[in-house]
Amino acid sequence: MDHATSSLVSPPATNTKMQSQLPPEILMTIFEDVQDQRTLRQLRLVSTQFEELITPIWCREVVLTPDIVAQYGLDRGWADHSMLQVQRTVHTRRVIVKKELDWLLVNRLLSTLKNLQSLFAFESPDEIRDEFPRLEYQVEAFRAVAWRVSRLRGDPYTPTYDHYLAMRRQYSGRYLSENFAYTWLPTSRLTSLKFVDWDEYSYQYISPLLLGNNQLKTLHIAGEYTGTMIEERDIGDQDSLPPIKELSLQNYDWDHSPMIINSFWNWTNLTVLELKRVPILHFLYTVPAENLARLQVFKTDGFCLDNSDWELATRSLSDLISKIWHLYELSLTCNVGDQRLLLSLLGHGATLHTLELRCYHDPFATHLSDRISQKRVNSVQLNFIQVVCPYLTTLALDYRPSVSGVEGLDLAAGDYALTAFRNLRRLKIYVWTCISTDEGSDEPVMAINYRNARGWNERLASTKLGAKFEHIVLNTEVWDVPSNGFSDATFAAEVTVTYGDL
Repeated sequence: MDHATSSLVSPPATNTKMQSQLPPEILMTIFEDVQDQRTLRQLRLVSTQFEELITPIWCREVVLTPDIVAQYGLDRGWADHSMLQVQRTVHTRRVIVKKELDWLLVNRLLSTLKNLQSLFAFESPDEIRDEFPRLEYQVEAFRAVAWRVSRLRGDPYTPTYDHYLAMRRQYSGRYLSENFAYTWLPTSRLTSLKFVDWDEYSYQYISPLLLGNNQLKTLHIAGEYTGTMIEERDIGDQDSLPPIKELSLQNYDWDHSPMIINSFWNWTNLTVLELKRVPILHFLYTVPAENLARLQVFKTDGFCLDNSDWELATRSLSDLISKIWHLYELSLTCNVGDQRLLLSLLGHGATLHTLELRCYHDPFATHLSDRISQKRVNSVQLNFIQVVCPYLTTLALDYRPSVSGVEGLDLAAGDYALTAFRNLRRLKIYVWTCISTDEGSDEPVMAINYRNARGWNERLASTKLGAKFEHIVLNTEVWDVPSNGFSDATFAAEVTVTYGDL
């Protein structure tokens, strides 16, 4: 067999007779020929006889069935079976688990797969829950042990990372403390940790994963509800986080004392910071600006506990941005037309390639005019951004919102300013507007958006001054204003027009 073969091609699926009658000695010959191929990436175990053979050393994919578990003694103990030998599992990249297996046994197997990247369970989340009432714990346990898992089918809430550990807390702290074996986790290899549904018990259970692990580079904490945080009473005097590079906090009540901020949180290598529904004023007032000077990516929704703090939050964000050395990506919600904010971009023109500026709005205000921050980007300020940040490739902003109806949207004033962005490829415009009907529908808004985006893109292209846009996106948030004059219902419509569509 040619050793350049990248995978073992099985007989056609329709020819079941050929598969069932394939002699075991021929299968063994195939295995002996391929087991030392370093180029083999996947071995498809199609014939039932394959389950009687030992897994090749260089196989990247292992399909676990009850027969294989019984054959190799996976149900008899921790280290008395050949399949867990390092030389036979060190190169395994992908594991497919059948639902008949015991999850704790799967955990033990996965703990020996040093390079595992993909783990596949079942197709239907409903089927999983029906089969295993406590599946949330079991899936998380087996995903936690497989510390380099990058994908898990049936879990739409978990994003894809190269190396990460993700956990979802679905049960009480007592349940986690009694059943979740954190001591199994190889903390020295853990590079990324994302915890969803953080609560008051979480820190004491995962602190072994955080403390003293210098390999940890990414930490995401998403609170179960607004106001969750790492309680200071649970932080020991010697507790200190490793020098992480990426920090993301969501629904986090940042109310730490200066001592905890300086001793527990490690800002040495932080280059990516994302804050979502984190009181921005509390954060900026307590974290010294020099701790954030190395940021390259900064994203925040500018969350304020009171609308009256919008102006002060914008000023504080402007001060911080002006003290950061070099930003590559910046995403802010603030009073985007504030002159101080625009001036703070002066120091980042040579490096900034992605800019998103969203203006504050209050969806619960009685009058539409009160919902939208009065300071927004206009064509003059857009020209200023173009001059200061000439290398932008992605731009998203609230630009000239219309409060008089979607049809009245006037984008012509900014045409020339946008064509001056020579390197701009991706443009997204957010628009707030209203319709005076009792029955709102997103269909007409989508059609109007398409006409606006298409016409606008055609005008930009006809000038032949600026960049060739890959696509333009118009995102319109519409408030349905019924006859009584009060608007509670909102819906959003978004359309993307690619340059090739014109």
